[in-house]
Amino acid sequence: ESASQSAAETTKREAPQVKQLLPQAASAAVAARGDAGSLASQKTVAAAPLTLADKANEPPDVWMKRILELKQQGRVREFEEEFAKFRKRYPDYLLPEELKAQK
Repeated sequence: ESASQSAAETTKREAPQVKQLLPQAASAAVAARGDAGSLASQKTVAAAPLTLADKANEPPDVWMKRILELKQQGRVREFEEEFAKFRKRYPDYLLPEELKAQK
């Protein structure tokens, strides 16, 4: 087996793992940046639709923040859908006061 074949096989095996880590790394980078990022770049991040893979890797506190933003924006249908998914995935999560009355 040549070195180039071995390297290609290693890359093929590692590629899915790297793809899984990318959404987590992006979330961590945004969180670490805090207020240091420009308002324009923060709007871009917020406006970008999340893929199913992004949502699957999203920590519950980040997901809850996004759910609260949907509610504040009056996006009722999206809020209700996301909140139902959240409750199904994290039934024991301590809800913020403004959502404790929600079912």
